[in-house]
Amino acid sequence: MRIPSDFNDDNLYRRGIDPDLSLGAGQSRRRRPANRDRSTTTRRLLRLVVGLVVVMFLMRHASRPEIYHPFFAEPMQKVPNIDSPNPTTDASGGATPGPATPVSMDAEQAVLNSQERPSSILYPADSPQFGEAIRIAHAFSEDDQRVVLAAKSSNDSPAEISSLVRTTLDALDGASDPAELDKSRWSQFADDLTAQSDDAATRRLFATLQHACLRAAMDRVIDGSVWRGKDLDAFYGALIHREIIESLTRVKTGVIPLLQQPDVYRGRAVTLVGQVVRGEQFVAAANTFGVGPYWQLWLHPTDGSQRPVVAIVRSLPPSLQSRLTSENDEEMIPLADAPHVQIDGLYLKRLAYRSGEGAAIAPAIVGFIAAASGGPSDRSEISPAATTTSDASGDGATWITLAITALVGVGGAVLLMLRVNYTTKKLRALRRQKRNSELSWLSDKED
Repeated sequence: MRIPSDFNDDNLYRRGIDPDLSLGAGQSRRRRPANRDRSTTTRRLLRLVVGLVVVMFLMRHASRPEIYHPFFAEPMQKVPNIDSPNPTTDASGGATPGPATPVSMDAEQAVLNSQERPSSILYPADSPQFGEAIRIAHAFSEDDQRVVLAAKSSNDSPAEISSLVRTTLDALDGASDPAELDKSRWSQFADDLTAQSDDAATRRLFATLQHACLRAAMDRVIDGSVWRGKDLDAFYGALIHREIIESLTRVKTGVIPLLQQPDVYRGRAVTLVGQVVRGEQFVAAANTFGVGPYWQLWLHPTDGSQRPVVAIVRSLPPSLQSRLTSENDEEMIPLADAPHVQIDGLYLKRLAYRSGEGAAIAPAIVGFIAAASGGPSDRSEISPAATTTSDASGDGATWITLAITALVGVGGAVLLMLRVNYTTKKLRALRRQKRNSELSWLSDKED
């Protein structure tokens, strides 16, 4: 049984033997000529050199989005028949998700868990204050969490929030370990709220409690579905608390990690860069968070992915807003003219939507636009840390690397060819010498 090689149709078990020769009676297979072996080796070396050059080129340019545009530009532009994620109000007055009518356009786990950076607004995630706030937030009911999240500052409904904190501390009194919850700290915090104290410590502890309630609301989000009623607290909370998002270290990511690891990224602050191919303005249903109009943006990510990204923001830069208001809601902006934006926000869920090819999911980020540009060629306002750019020095280094790699490969191939030729000549000389010695011995015998 002969198993051919995928490279040159050679026999993998008896290499160097010509498989095309048929055996007759008393015959044995002949080995291929030496020049045929040399030509095969030469072709292999040339293919390996070319492959090495291609791999080096792709490694140098794999992070540049413009490399992928010629291959993925057309499929990425199509995001038709999209369902609106706007929350509405049902007949009983409760907030439920559903389609809404657009208003007029005129009107990585351990690293992510330590994403908070030193700030005067929030306590970091590894601090005892944040751990205690998480414990209190989970002891709150959903309505209590909503009251805390809806507060604009520590002086907004201070008596109600102070009462909630005291009631929760009393409920945790018999169940909590004093080492896990410093009740004196939170009792003093409740007293400061009642006295409407506006010192920095009270504001920081209050913002940390709001962040903990937002994290608790994220646990109720239903992933992989359209907007549901349990998503609203996290939806509105992330939309109104920009200062909390700005106090977190945003993780630069792409579409694929968000889709494949939703439990890791949910509720985490992320940064994503894309091109706005469609934008709609909606008015939220009546809610305790005070959210009115907001924008839903469909982004074409710059990481080469074919999946869109849904970004929910409250406001837009004037240039981008004027651009979107001049477009028809049902029409998409051509990718060649689509502006770049940098979205900073909290990753909420994988949102289900209806596309032209059927049901699909897209990552939904709720936050704000950190930077925007006028078009695909103008990216001056986008943070260099969030985008991948190339300059003349990088291109020069790339070509130098490719040239050196090609020279090394060709040089190695030449050396190997010289070595093979030298070995062949040496073996031929040895065989000729042996044959001459045998002939001389026979001639001596005849004499």
